[in-house]
Amino acid sequence: MAKAASATRPAKPPTRPAKATRLSDEIEGAVEVAAADVTHLNTPEFYGASVQLFVSSTDISVIFARQVPVIAKNTHAGMMLPAAVVHLSPGTAKDLQTILARQLAEYEAEWGEIQTAYTRRIAAEGARKKK
Repeated sequence: MAKAASATRPAKPPTRPAKATRLSDEIEGAVEVAAADVTHLNTPEFYGASVQLFVSSTDISVIFARQVPVIAKNTHAGMMLPAAVVHLSPGTAKDLQTILARQLAEYEAEWGEIQTAYTRRIAAEGARKKK
């Protein structure tokens, strides 16, 4: 059970960056904000090395997973464990796809094309279909 916050002692305030920071907003564009006006979100962070989608007519569930080492009889292996599940409406998923596509295009323009086993497999399948 979680402990209730003490009535006599206020909760510890979130840490603030030392300098002014430039924040990016997809709608408003980049803005500069004084350090005193910035509060970090107190939210959990997760790392996902793989992703799975489950789609219905009303929502899309995205499961991010990470590999963890396990020891099984006569072998050492890794297994994928879910790290986070995110549920999105189709409209929010479309907005996320649009934002990610734009951000990745900018990233690749600066740093080069991102290639993964999945993107190479999809490209090979497309090339086979054209023949």
